Amino acid sequence: MSDKLQAVFDQIEQNFEGAVERLRQLLGMPSISTDPAYRETTAQTAASLSNLLTELGFDASVPPN
Repeated sequence: MSDKLQAVFDQIEQNFEGAVERLRQLLGMPSISTDPAYRETTAQTAASLSNLLTELGFDASVPPN
């Protein structure tokens, strides 16, 4: 196995628990609805996901409604 691939596996192993916790939090957020009553909570979920992705190094944003 190459050193680069081993480094990827090491990074995954080191951050596994944190990644699982972030996934649990994300799955617990309401994220899909056509009901206007849930507009605010789905917008909050979109903002939370955008923030998480930004923290992980992605260029993420939520378009205006």
